[in-house]
Amino acid sequence: MPDPDRQAVSLLERIARHDEAAMAEFYRTFARQVYAFALRQAGDPGDAEDAVVETMHEVWRVAGRFAGGSLVRTWLFSIARHKLVDQARLLGGGA
Repeated sequence: MPDPDRQAVSLLERIARHDEAAMAEFYRTFARQVYAFALRQAGDPGDAEDAVVETMHEVWRVAGRFAGGSLVRTWLFSIARHKLVDQARLLGGGA
């Protein structure tokens, strides 16, 4: 049985080299999970959708910085959480 995190790390390595197919696969693999996480945190579907877009954009930008100190999903949810905090700050709500 394949190791899902190993596959995700492999995708991140490819994304770091700007492999668009790897980014598309990463998105298909994780977007729903990030959306569900963001919806639980923010409580608003629009904010959750925005968080997915911003999170995936950040993955595209910083994939090469993943150090392997956590599961990819944990790292991804951390990015999403920071994006939600940023959104709340922009809206003046704090978080």
